[in-house]
Amino acid sequence: PREGVKQEQRSFTASEAGRIVAAAKEPFKTLWAILFMLGLRIGEGIGLRVCDLDFERKILRVRQSVDSATRKIKACKSDSSSADLPMPPQLEARLRSCLESEHFRPIARG
Repeated sequence: PREGVKQEQRSFTASEAGRIVAAAKEPFKTLWAILFMLGLRIGEGIGLRVCDLDFERKILRVRQSVDSATRKIKACKSDSSSADLPMPPQLEARLRSCLESEHFRPIARG
C-alpha cells in the first residue's frame, strides 16, 4: 500500500443537508442550498456574484473563489472548477426569492 493515502472525507447525507438548509437563516440558507445542490466548495459559493446567475439559460457560472486563508478573491482552484452548472428549478426559485428579499444587499462600490 502507498504511504500517506488519505482517508476519504465524509460528506453530508441528503437528509443532513436538508436539515442544515432548513435550519439556516437567509442568506446562509440559500448559500447552503447552492453548495449542496451543485457540489461547490465553500470558497466557490462565497465567490459567486449576481452576474454569475443566468436565469435565461438556467445556468450558474463558477468563475472565481474566495481564498480561505487570505479572504481574497482569486481564480478557481483548477481549470475544471471554472464551469457553467445547470440551475435546477428549485435552486432558481430560491435564488430569485433571495435576490428579491431584504436579506440581499449588494455591496456598494465607490
